This record gives sequence, structure tokens and C-alpha cells, in this order.
Amino acid sequence: MDRKPVSKRMIAVFAAMAVWGVVPTSLSFAGLQEDQILVLYNADDTSEIGLDIANYYKTFHPNVHLQPLTSGDPNNPLSTNEQVSAEYYLNTIRPAVLNALQAAGPSQIQCIVTTKGLPLRIKVDDSVPPQGAQWVQYSSLESELTRIDLIDSEITMGDQTWFPAGSGHDSENQYFGAYWDYFSWPPERICRDNEPFTSASNDGMRLATRLDGYTFADVQGIIDRSQNVFVDPSAPQYVVVDDDPDGVFNLMAELTVNLGDQAYSDSSHQVITVDIQAPSRSVIGYVSHGTNDGNGLAGGDNGDPSTGYIPEQLGNPQSGLLLADGAVFMTYESFNAWTFDPWVLQPRGEGGYYIPEDDQQGLLAQWLAIGGTAGIGHVFEPEPGGYDGTIANEDIVFDMLLDGYTWAEAAWRSMQQVSFVNTVIGDPLMVWRIAGDMNGDRVLDSQDIDLLYDNLGGSGVPSAPIYDLDGDGDADNVDVAYLVHTILGTEFGDFNLDRKTNEIDLARVALFYNAAGGWFAGDASGDGFIDLTDLAILAGYYGFDGTADAVPEPATLGLLAIGGLVLLIRRRK
Repeated sequence: MDRKPVSKRMIAVFAAMAVWGVVPTSLSFAGLQEDQILVLYNADDTSEIGLDIANYYKTFHPNVHLQPLTSGDPNNPLSTNEQVSAEYYLNTIRPAVLNALQAAGPSQIQCIVTTKGLPLRIKVDDSVPPQGAQWVQYSSLESELTRIDLIDSEITMGDQTWFPAGSGHDSENQYFGAYWDYFSWPPERICRDNEPFTSASNDGMRLATRLDGYTFADVQGIIDRSQNVFVDPSAPQYVVVDDDPDGVFNLMAELTVNLGDQAYSDSSHQVITVDIQAPSRSVIGYVSHGTNDGNGLAGGDNGDPSTGYIPEQLGNPQSGLLLADGAVFMTYESFNAWTFDPWVLQPRGEGGYYIPEDDQQGLLAQWLAIGGTAGIGHVFEPEPGGYDGTIANEDIVFDMLLDGYTWAEAAWRSMQQVSFVNTVIGDPLMVWRIAGDMNGDRVLDSQDIDLLYDNLGGSGVPSAPIYDLDGDGDADNVDVAYLVHTILGTEFGDFNLDRKTNEIDLARVALFYNAAGGWFAGDASGDGFIDLTDLAILAGYYGFDGTADAVPEPATLGLLAIGGLVLLIRRRK
């Protein structure tokens, strides 16, 4: 076989932090498709920003369904406020969304996407009595939409009393990628195998994400950056894990434990930036405790994350993080999705919480503004100290993304609760693709080399990003060399891709000589035909061995074998 599965995860470790080098895993298939997406916008919003976002998104995903939401009353347009009451949601927004689902075909829609201009946060009225210790008063619009068919009252909206026992409750995420083993004590959370999402296999649940940011340009940016996300096996991007020695949870626990001595547990409160790690590669993921990493929320005195740490420290042009397209944000901060309005402060007495102006937590909107692409956040306090599981599990998120699942699948697979304070921001169809994987099967092999050859436009001719491996804007022979040398780690003439050029490759040329064929058959030049040109290329690199146990092969033996093949070919003629 000439296949090279990409499965090894490279790890880079620096002092005062844990940092992964991201390398994709083997083949998996995402379940979410364009025609299963319903994009909603506020048709009563006179700014029309939601409509503009929806139309822009559709230019990249033409098969998605767009549906306007309206109150139906010209005198009382649909609210554009970020916070609305549960009564307003149930009586105005929910019926409008159900009508939109009906128009799009409810059985077809697997994921609902909201846009800027629609409410973000829902508050159950103070007069509704709490139903238990885990009953919550707030939820995000997106989290409610995952169960819009079933949750239809203020009592059920706030009902998390099942948690964490698990009972098939309406607000239990049926797609959650783990389960609790109550035969052990304390109960142990066991991760499930990754699997694609379907509503049918998850009791009718849907996924939901939001396209939002400070400005229309910010939302355009996250849509743009979601379309061509590549993780390069030869130059892994970093997932920065900025842990807190005093934190409630050990970040990336399941994945970093498996790394053994290669993982370094964060032992300081310093924020991780280029100043500290001087990385040579870009960052595709960020996980931290945010402003909670330090002695109090104020922070910043000793390099720990301060108020404004995202734009001022992470986003600093000289010393901040270099963000790759597709960069994901997850922080253990209670109000990191509180607002997408740059002029709004986090709670000033709302729900009993008061965060002073100089102690404001990091915001997902700030991450998007500095070049981030997606994230998971909280519109209100998720009470992470009560039970392990109220916060999205970053281990599951990155494992799903590395396995090739969509952003919506990865995000919701990581969360145990719906009808809750959690929300997901970004293009639900974003996928981390493998650089060099031209046919999208998540395996690097000879078919990818053939497809690249077939799509070369030449130096200076603009190319689709998938074929432009060296990032110079075109697809030419330099990109082929990058695929062969840098990504596959081999040489021209290695037709079985075992990282050697030897008698096996020579035999393949002999077998298919003077016939049409691709790389697998011995076509090193990419002209679709096996001839003397390919034999000459093989001769030039004969004896190459890129394996760890390489033993130099006498070049004269290889040249004699090639010379013999040339004589044989001439006799046939």
C-alpha cells in the first residue's frame, strides 16, 4: 500500500505552560452538511446586519437555508437586545423559529445558526421558583435552540436538576462525548468514541452556533478564516494550554496525561505570549483560566492575564500570539460570552454578580477581533466549582477537530448540558483539514500528489488555497516539492511512499513503462505517462532513504539496475 496515515501527535513543551504541536489523526467523517444548516437573521433589525451576515455566509455555503425572523407586529419589532426574558423568548422568538424550521423542512435541519442582531441571552423571571440546586436562571439563545421542540416553559428552561446524574432529561446533551461510571467511586467520566452527529440518533436534538462579533468586519473575518483551515503535519501549529496552578481543573487533563514527561504543568500565573515562548509556528487553539489565572481578578502585576489581556497581551502585534486560520478559544471565565457590544460591561449587579470595570474578564468577541476564528463561551456564570462538567471539555473539542469533524460537532460533543449558559461561536461547518490532503479523505497518499499535479496553474497564477502549500499564492512545482519533501518526508521516485527510492520503485517503473498512470505507477514528472523522464528522475534520487534506520545503499548498484532497465526497454523497442 502507498498510504501514509497521519496519526502521530507532535508535542512542543515550554516552561510555565503546556503547548501541543497539532498533528491530525486518521480518517473520520463529519456528519453535518450544508443543506442541513438553517441560518436565521432578525428581519426587523433596521441595521440589516444579520441579513448581511447571512447573505455573506451563503456565498461560501450556497446550499444553506436562510430564514428571516420577525415579530409579525410592525409596532413591536423583534428585539435586538442581547438579553430578553424567558417569556419573550417563549412567546415571540420560539414561535418565529419554529415557523422558520417548518419553512425549511424541520426533519432536514440538523443545525441552527443565529446571527448578530438576534438576542444572545435569556433570563427566566425572578418570580419563577428555583427547582433545585442546579436550576439556572439564564441560558443562551443557541443552547435553547438545540431543544426548541421540547423545552417550552420557564420551569423546563431552567431545569438542570438531573445534572450530573444523567437520566435522558430534555436538558441533557444526548451528543455529549462521555458518560459517568457510577460503579466507581468517586464516579469516573469515560470518554466515548468520536462519532458524527445526526438528530435522529440524538433524540431529535439539533446543534446551534452563532455568527457574531463587535462589527460586521469581525464576523466576515471569522467566516473567511473558517473556509480553508489546514493543519500541517510537517509544521504543527500550537494549541496553547495556559494552566493555573490554583485552578479548579487541570486543563487538557486527558490528553496531557498521556504525554507523560513531554507535558509540562503550568507552574506560574504568567500569560503565555510570544514574549515567553518565541514560537516559530502559529497558534490554532487557546485554552486558559483567563483573568482567573492570578491572585484575584485584577491580575497583570506579574505578567498574569490582566483585564484586557486578549487585545493587549495575546493580540499585541509585537509580543502576542500569531493566530492561524481556524484558531479556537476556550477559557474558564464565567462571562466570556456576556456581550458582543464593545461598549457593554460584564455584570454590574445582574443576577447578583458585580464585576468592576477594572476586573473585566476576557471576551470571545475580543478573540475574534484579534484574528481568532471560533470559540465556546458562557453568557452567564456556569458554576464550574459545583460539578466537573458544566464547562466544555477541551480534550473532546480538540480530539474531534483533529479527527476531522465540523466545529459544531466538536463543540457540542464537549458539553454535557443544553438549555444552559453555554454558547458556540463560529461557522458550524469549519473543519481542520490536513495540508496536502487534496481529496479530503484524511490520508496522505499518491492520489494527493496526482491531484496536485492536475491542478497546477504555474508560477504567478492565483490558486485555490488547498493547492498552494507554500503560501505564495500560486500552485506550481514548488508546491509539489513541498508536498513530497516537507509533508511526506520523501523524495521524487519514491512511488510506494515508503520514504525510500530503491529496487521496488524501479520495478514499478518497469511494470508500467510506456503506459498512462500516476505517481503510484511511476509517474514522477506529473505528465500522466511513465517514460524515460520518470526513469531519469528516479535515477537522480536512487538510494534515498528517509527512514530512521537508514543504511546507505551503494549508488553503483542502483545505477547498474537502472542501466539494465534502459537496455531492456531499448531491446523491446
